[in-house]
Amino acid sequence: MTAPSPLSIGFLTVAPGIVLRYAQARTSIEPARGTVLVIQGRGEFIEKYFEAAHELLKAGYHVVTFDWRGQGLSTRLLENRQKGHIDSYDTYLSDLGIMIDKVIKPLDTRPLYALAHSMGGHILARYLERDHDTIDAAILSAPMIDIAKNGLYRYAFLSLSWIMVRLGLGHRYAFGMRDYNDDDRDFAKNRRTHDSLRFQREVQAITDNPELALGGVTWGWLYATLRSILRLRSARPDGSQRIPMILISAGQEQIVSNPAQHDYAARRPHCILRTLDGAYHEILQESDSIRQEFWTCARPLLQGGHV
Repeated sequence: MTAPSPLSIGFLTVAPGIVLRYAQARTSIEPARGTVLVIQGRGEFIEKYFEAAHELLKAGYHVVTFDWRGQGLSTRLLENRQKGHIDSYDTYLSDLGIMIDKVIKPLDTRPLYALAHSMGGHILARYLERDHDTIDAAILSAPMIDIAKNGLYRYAFLSLSWIMVRLGLGHRYAFGMRDYNDDDRDFAKNRRTHDSLRFQREVQAITDNPELALGGVTWGWLYATLRSILRLRSARPDGSQRIPMILISAGQEQIVSNPAQHDYAARRPHCILRTLDGAYHEILQESDSIRQEFWTCARPLLQGGHV
């Protein structure tokens, strides 16, 4: 999938020595129906959302997306750039806030919608606890409300990752993790999408620019993630519950917890839950029929949109 035209690529400094790569594209439809901020999941990058951007632009929305620190072509955090690492989710929250203040708000096009996938959905949910006014509506695609099967697993991995961080091993890969490799290029082994064409597009993007590749996660990432999950799941809905929201679950999910998503939606009266029965985790990289279901679910929230 080629880049939308025109597409503007920029780099935003968010901390000393840390820059985030972002992309923005303005719809040719006047007046625009609003702006959609696409918030990526772990290991993703701008090029992966070209297709979604094309569809949103055609429907009359400006589109902005960015690579999280530690992935894509934003600043990587460790000497081995393949390692997925973060110190605290407060860092992600700060980066998201700066991106909104410095890139989104100057567009001055409301309403502002957030379309957030997986880890991006988790970070957005945390952000909405703090900011109840900036984002007008949210679409959560298979959000990472939890990664553990149950509380016992969560606390076991939290304890183990805490020990590894305390031992000074937070920058090492967690058990079973490694650099991007041939298994990651093997469609038959993937549990993220049923669509071989879209899977190969991602592989080709990484082949064309190996700097986009990201391997597994470190103990530090795991510890930070589990701490943030506890924070999110224990939070009482406050102002964020007034924000219109739709949470779209993947029926064949094998990466994050669907029961945790259901619990999150049930505690928020303005959150609608939909499940796409045939979908793996990466719904927007799925087959045409599943993607169409996704946009059909999202359409009521995109005020007047025809995605």
